[in-house]
Amino acid sequence: MKILSKDISDDEDDTHPNIDTPSLFRWRHQARVERMEEQKKEKETFKSELTSHQQKIQDMKQKLKEAEEKKALEDLDALKKELKEMEQQETEFRRKEDEIKQAQKEYMDAFNDELNGFKERIRTRAKQKIEEAIKEHEEEERQKRLGPGGLDPVEVFESLPDVMKDCFEKKDIEMLKKVVVEMPKEDAEYHIKRCVDSGLWVPGGAEGEGEEGAEEEGAKEEGEGKEKDEIYEEVK
Repeated sequence: MKILSKDISDDEDDTHPNIDTPSLFRWRHQARVERMEEQKKEKETFKSELTSHQQKIQDMKQKLKEAEEKKALEDLDALKKELKEMEQQETEFRRKEDEIKQAQKEYMDAFNDELNGFKERIRTRAKQKIEEAIKEHEEEERQKRLGPGGLDPVEVFESLPDVMKDCFEKKDIEMLKKVVVEMPKEDAEYHIKRCVDSGLWVPGGAEGEGEEGAEEEGAKEEGEGKEKDEIYEEVK
């Protein structure tokens, strides 16, 4: 059984979720290729038949000419009648030839549309693959960056007030202390807590020795106050 492309839907949205869509596209493409091969054979057969028919017309015209020269009236009438029928058949051949050309154009247009669609799907899928790889890489890098509290230091830094960003960019601890003290306590505790959870600020770090370390120790000795207060006091 031959597969005709007209029997296959071109609507990609009609595919069922359980259907292997790439395979379906390949099947459609193969069907069109087979149909084009079939059309090629039909065209070659038709051309051969047309050539043969035209030769018969020429032969008939030659017989008619000879009959006229011989003045064979009975043969002349029969030959004229047969020639007329053959010329009518040639008109039908020409009509069929136009149909074949039109059908070939339609299938070539469909073939090119499918080919261009296939190329576009490849480009789209390649772009999706690249985007997926980039997102996966970014997520892996993000996971590596996460601080002890599970926050991303990049995201936390971007959420900080500009004055606090400036402190971290300059690595100016004294300036950070001043900014924190001047901020509303609730806001300061919120931002410092997020800085600790993301690893932007490390309690008791090398730069926190001295006055910061002493204040942290004093806070612990007062009875392990609330976590936000400890962080706030440590920076302050």
